[in-house]
Amino acid sequence: MDPESKPHRGSSIEAARLLGEEFGDLKVVEAMSEAVVVLGMDGTILRVNREFERGIGWGREDAVGKTPVELGLMSEEGARKVETELVPRLMEKGVLRDIEMTGIRRDGTSFPALMSWTLIRDSRGQPSCIISVAMDITERRRAEQEMREFRDIINRSPALVFVWRVAPGEWPVEFVSDNVEQVIGYTADDFMSGRVSWPGITHPDDVPRLEAEVAAHIESGTMEWSQEYRLITRSGETRWMSDQNLFLKDEKGDLARIQSIVVDITERKIGEESLKKSEAELRARTLALEQKNIAFKEIVQHIEEEKNMMRADLSANVEEVLMPVVEKLKMGAGAGEYADLLEHHLHEITSEFGCKVTRKGLNLSTREVEICSMIRGGLRSKDVARLLNVSHQTIEKHRKNIRKKLGISSKDINLSSYLREL
Repeated sequence: MDPESKPHRGSSIEAARLLGEEFGDLKVVEAMSEAVVVLGMDGTILRVNREFERGIGWGREDAVGKTPVELGLMSEEGARKVETELVPRLMEKGVLRDIEMTGIRRDGTSFPALMSWTLIRDSRGQPSCIISVAMDITERRRAEQEMREFRDIINRSPALVFVWRVAPGEWPVEFVSDNVEQVIGYTADDFMSGRVSWPGITHPDDVPRLEAEVAAHIESGTMEWSQEYRLITRSGETRWMSDQNLFLKDEKGDLARIQSIVVDITERKIGEESLKKSEAELRARTLALEQKNIAFKEIVQHIEEEKNMMRADLSANVEEVLMPVVEKLKMGAGAGEYADLLEHHLHEITSEFGCKVTRKGLNLSTREVEICSMIRGGLRSKDVARLLNVSHQTIEKHRKNIRKKLGISSKDINLSSYLREL
């Protein structure tokens, strides 16, 4: 320091007296949670408190009479900054507050410190000593860093964070995350300054409901609740929002603020509406299908009734129209066997035999189908041969092929009986 500013002999005693006048009982200094150092105008340490000893690591017997540089409390560069920048300002103003510097403990570890200096003058107005108060702000810095990281996370997320003061109808904003501009177009300052209010950009049809819900929660003492509503963005677009809300109380226990996490749920709402529409369409299609099924069943029933009527008509026609003709054929010479066969087939005309014996999988020839019909009608091989005017051996050969194609050549099954069961 400037030699002219150095205190006269006995300055330590004078400084202690003035310090007592400044703080009253010196026990106050000892009880302070900050490290307190009293410096003479020559830069030497005149007094330290218990927090200095505990937090910095130097005992008062080691510290008194030495300079902060000699103790290693600050670097020489830091000391020059104090000498050239801070001391002149202190001489001019008398007090310097909230100066951030780096402190150094006895073990060499450093820490961020928030410093304040007060210049003490004697009765003649001359500088007598400087009271330096240092607060270790390591935890505050850590908290600030965590808060910055938290804000970064929030600002990168789609969720908005609001803190409103409880004032129904107005809801002044005390805090809003910076990502609000990305979601609804308005800046955080728009809300913090009061230029834009949340009720003012809420869809007018939703405002009365929301106000009533909040009033009901206040009345019932509900601390947490959620709401869904429409919001009009800066661009004029209507978006659906969902918020999770928590009432915060003041020191008196009164409801003071609302903390809200707000999320844009427009896409979800669109999906829900689309799902409702799809479900309605599905219900309509299901109903139409059920009605068609009923109509189809009625048609099938009608077809079955028609088939039964056709069968009845066909049977009646055979009995009433064809059979009298057959009877007359029987009375003719040489036509008896054909007439019997014709009679048999007319009785079987509504059976499924013709369809089964001619299906593609069997590969029966026309002559084999004809022979099958005769055998099924009860004719023996010699009768079939005579009627077809072929040899008995030819008919036997056909029977063998027919059995093979029907898959019964190696089975002890009567061909005539098998054909009647088709």
